[in-house]
Amino acid sequence: MSLDLFSFSMPSNQDAEFETEISPFAVPIQLCLARSKVAPLTIVIHLDRNVSRKMINMLLEHADRWRDVTFSAYYLNFPDILTRSDGNSPSYPMLESLRFEGHSFVNSLALFRNAAKLHHLAITHGQYPSEKDIQDVPWHQITSLDLDPGEIRVLDTIELCPNLEFLSIRQLPLWWSPSPGSGSDFGVVSNLQPEAPTVKHRVSHLTEMRVYLEDVALLAHLNMLQLLINCLTLPSLTKLTIASFLHLEPDDPDNVFQGQWARDEFERFFQRSGCTITYLRLEKISIPYQDLQALFKLTPSLVELVIEDLQRKVCDVSKVTACYNATFEFQDIISPMFLRMLHVSNHRGALQGSLPLVPKLEKIELTADGDFFNDQAFLDMVISRWTPSSEHAAALGVSCIQSVTVCVLGRELEESVSNALRILTRGGLLVEILSFRSGGNDSGDVRADDSENSDDNSDSSD
Repeated sequence: MSLDLFSFSMPSNQDAEFETEISPFAVPIQLCLARSKVAPLTIVIHLDRNVSRKMINMLLEHADRWRDVTFSAYYLNFPDILTRSDGNSPSYPMLESLRFEGHSFVNSLALFRNAAKLHHLAITHGQYPSEKDIQDVPWHQITSLDLDPGEIRVLDTIELCPNLEFLSIRQLPLWWSPSPGSGSDFGVVSNLQPEAPTVKHRVSHLTEMRVYLEDVALLAHLNMLQLLINCLTLPSLTKLTIASFLHLEPDDPDNVFQGQWARDEFERFFQRSGCTITYLRLEKISIPYQDLQALFKLTPSLVELVIEDLQRKVCDVSKVTACYNATFEFQDIISPMFLRMLHVSNHRGALQGSLPLVPKLEKIELTADGDFFNDQAFLDMVISRWTPSSEHAAALGVSCIQSVTVCVLGRELEESVSNALRILTRGGLLVEILSFRSGGNDSGDVRADDSENSDDNSDSSD
């Protein structure tokens, strides 16, 4: 059983004052360590300039139980911190996940070279691994990589992990800079217009990639999504997430990704990768209708689709600073045209009898702005894909949709549409209806409508 142990910050006091300040933490922490016995430990540690050796040594005594560890430090010589009083480094036989946050971790990865179970590595606002790290770290063990780059050369870091299966990249635009003569290095932002990279990095085992884009006005002329997609070849990719990175300032429209959708780059990417996408998530991203249609044509094996649009009353994208990208206009994905595009019967004549888009779609999850959402068009699309009869499904050339989740931001789904969806649950369709109200100083209200359970309860009371 895992134990979420603690998270603490070291105050910037003099040594004597510092020891007195943290003494109240020592006893409960020691008690937690004793009571947890041999349980694996999950630890988050925030370290400042002044570090208590007593506290660190207390943790190092249990290093053989560390399983999921996060270190956050910006001013410390980190390798010295994780060295025992006898000068030796501890072993980490249970360590599976390791996260570094900050700029103080040069030569730190090598300290964990004997962690035989280590498979997940996260580096946030850090630096590219040192030569010692590159030489000593068992990179072949790393199957999951989470990068929030500072001065990290992302493509080079990916190349270090030959068995990588999962990749997450955050705040992409802050770290593109063309290498002299190559145009294919990721590093610090440049004011120059970078050339398309010529080297395609092949990551053979990667099955899932998540890309979180931040594109403030001053960086809008650098299309980081295009640059990234043009660099990679991912033959095993099945799950893809692309989102605007709005976690820190969700109401700031200038943090919305403003680059053009990488339509041509995605087409070339899928052609050279030959991958089969079964899961696609698009979150708070502007994609024109024609580009979205082209993307769906490239992903005919899609089984699960998740789309989350912005609520414009919270994040007013009409106020995006027009600096380098004066032509930017945010286009919601979940438009009436989008819903009609997914409607099965609308494709028989329009596409000269070709199969509908995403014919294998079985699960759809939509979070839409209530001011722009067409409830009836959504219901019509769901009904068109509800084909419990195998003969009917075969005739249409689509799989029967199995699960539908809809969240309408700012209001509730129309009652007539909710009632119609409840009727479909009686035939086996899984339906979840959510609503989120926000505005002013309201904290928000979330309502979940488990239609299947509601029907079960009503039946049992009869």
